[in-house]
Amino acid sequence: MGANSDDNLKLSKLDRFLEGFNEASSSAWNSFRSYGALDMYLKAKLKFVRKSIEVELLESYVESRVLIEYKVKTCRAHKSMIVELEKLAKQDIQQKAKIRWLLDGYENSHFSHGAVNKRKN
Repeated sequence: MGANSDDNLKLSKLDRFLEGFNEASSSAWNSFRSYGALDMYLKAKLKFVRKSIEVELLESYVESRVLIEYKVKTCRAHKSMIVELEKLAKQDIQQKAKIRWLLDGYENSHFSHGAVNKRKN
């Protein structure tokens, strides 16, 4: 009896996996367009179908997955931390540029200031 219950569980998992398999594989098979030698065409078509099925499988997994509330909050917090760190990095780069400009000066600033002062006189 234990072996039968294990087989039933395996079949139910397989059924869940195959739920949209026929539709996904047939639509991918029919939507592929290419040209070239037949063997390369078949190879490319099978690769395309495999990728389409993988994408479909991942999408179905994501849709069926239940997220726990704290994971959602943690994800949002991490995203906001990333945005804040990027903002600070940008400000740091701007500040370094200002300091560098003050130390080195603008190459043409001496000429520009001289021209302006000459017009004043």
